[in-house]
Amino acid sequence: MDSSVRGVKECRTSLNLLDVKMNKVLEQIIVAGSRREIEGLLGEFRKTFTSVDDQLEALHVLGLRSSNPREKDTCATEVDERRKQFKSLSQEITVAAGQRLSIIAKEDRDELMSGGLNSAPGTRGLVKQQDIVKTSSQVTETLHRMSRNIARNVDQSGEAIKSLVSSSETLTKATDEFQSMSSIIQQGGRLIDKYDRRAFTDKVLITLAFAFFFLVCFYIVNKRLFNGFNWFAFFIEFFFPSQDEPLLIVKGTSSGQTNALRKEL
Repeated sequence: MDSSVRGVKECRTSLNLLDVKMNKVLEQIIVAGSRREIEGLLGEFRKTFTSVDDQLEALHVLGLRSSNPREKDTCATEVDERRKQFKSLSQEITVAAGQRLSIIAKEDRDELMSGGLNSAPGTRGLVKQQDIVKTSSQVTETLHRMSRNIARNVDQSGEAIKSLVSSSETLTKATDEFQSMSSIIQQGGRLIDKYDRRAFTDKVLITLAFAFFFLVCFYIVNKRLFNGFNWFAFFIEFFFPSQDEPLLIVKGTSSGQTNALRKEL
């Protein structure tokens, strides 16, 4: 997110610098004194316009990659407005170059037609005075356009700053919400662990209670029906009979009674 915002800011700064550079080229074309100078300025203008296209394309791509819908719309609108602005400025530079070239051609033609006559200096002075007046009016007009462009750039910068402020507030709110959700999730995890431990403890207690209940029932049934019969000793004697002497498996019985019980079994 930070890299995207930084890239948009760099593109806007580069576009502002290119705008100033193109206006400077326009001023130089208006006061240029030769065809060669105008051609050099037009070559510089073409390079600058190519850089403008690259920066507008980069700004458009950064706007598409932005995850903030408002920032995406702002970048798209800004790209369209700046394209119109630079297109208008390009047309102004082309028109100014054509007008200046025609003025220079007219001056050269007037100088050739004067032929060095005595009346020529006065005529050339009048033509030059008219050209100066025309050039001054063009420069004034260009300055007005530059002031309008600067005011438009200031408005766009203000809108961009407002957009950045709103984006910052949105990010701050989202960060606070994520932090609160993180704390809630941590508390929920601790509660789940606590309930898991309680469930395991309840299972163990239920198992022990069931075992105790079963033993008590078995003890009561054995006491009432079998008169306290020793089942443990009976199973030991049954599965592992002793060769020495018989094992008394019932309390109070003699060895003869035990042998008789064994024979019956």
